Amino acid sequence: SSLAKFLEDIDSKLSLKVVDNLSKKTSFILTHEAPDPIYFNSTELSNFNWCYLVRDIMPTLNSLMHFLTSEVILKREPTYKIADVKDLISNDGFLDNQIERWMYHTKMYIKYKKYYRLFRYEDIVNDKEKFVQDLIRLSKLNINKLKVVLENLSFENMKKNAPQHVRVGKKYDYKKYFSEEKVLKIESKCKNIRQELGYR
Repeated sequence: SSLAKFLEDIDSKLSLKVVDNLSKKTSFILTHEAPDPIYFNSTELSNFNWCYLVRDIMPTLNSLMHFLTSEVILKREPTYKIADVKDLISNDGFLDNQIERWMYHTKMYIKYKKYYRLFRYEDIVNDKEKFVQDLIRLSKLNINKLKVVLENLSFENMKKNAPQHVRVGKKYDYKKYFSEEKVLKIESKCKNIRQELGYR
């Protein structure tokens, strides 16, 4: 279950214990859950710094569609037969559902953005060093191995360490799979949200 549901379901003492244990083990807690006020209105979580990492709608959809047609998923779900990205993209009902999910997630961030430091995936790719330095300042970590961290963030190392999540690293790869008409339609639907996030 989500972190929010988890914190709602257990008593406050256990919540404090769990979060306290996590904070001793790591400086960062990653979740795919949409922003929720329970995170930053909670006494146990009040000292946390909250970051929101977002990726623009088209590369997000492209990445998701490739993941859902990958060998990893096909092996995990034997009854699932769609192995072609374009076949999945042509399923308008499914695609619309994924667009709505992205819009809901980002709307929740926008609603509570005063609590978050926004990081855009595209900005990180363009300047990894700035991103790492920003995280160091935000977390107050004493890191003097910036060069090593940056080397670990290289496309080659990330591809080697997490091949199912790192594919080709091409900026406009989605244009090979989504028609121009579909791209314009999706970006138009998400126009206001994208502008709020600094996309043009």
